Amino acid sequence: MTQQGRIIKALSGFYDVQTPRGVITCKARGKFRKENESPLVGDAVWISQTDTSAMIEEILPRKNCFLRPAVSNLDAVVLLASCAVPVTDPFLIDRITAIAGNQNVPVIVCVNKCDLAPGEQFADIYRHAGFET
Repeated sequence: MTQQGRIIKALSGFYDVQTPRGVITCKARGKFRKENESPLVGDAVWISQTDTSAMIEEILPRKNCFLRPAVSNLDAVVLLASCAVPVTDPFLIDRITAIAGNQNVPVIVCVNKCDLAPGEQFADIYRHAGFET
């Protein structure tokens, strides 16, 4: 039996796929390794299932893909930034927003721990740059 689902977890070569019938743990076909392609969390996939095993047969086209962390088909990226211990390095936020921008993924910057240190000036930097903050 074949059915479509979405990968919700990947661990040590096993993939948990959410289907209309529930979560099914699958392995990926060897053809993906030969094609130098790897299933990612977020991928829409076709799986086949027997009484004893389930396999990922096909990875459907991705709308976007990130390698670190290895995820795909994101609707948005939410960045948590702290103005208190530990203080977030703005370079890290800039780097992630650039990577997300290249994939056409909207970015939301959330400034946290404002009760410990004022964060309005930090938030204004990204608000003025056009990011939802």
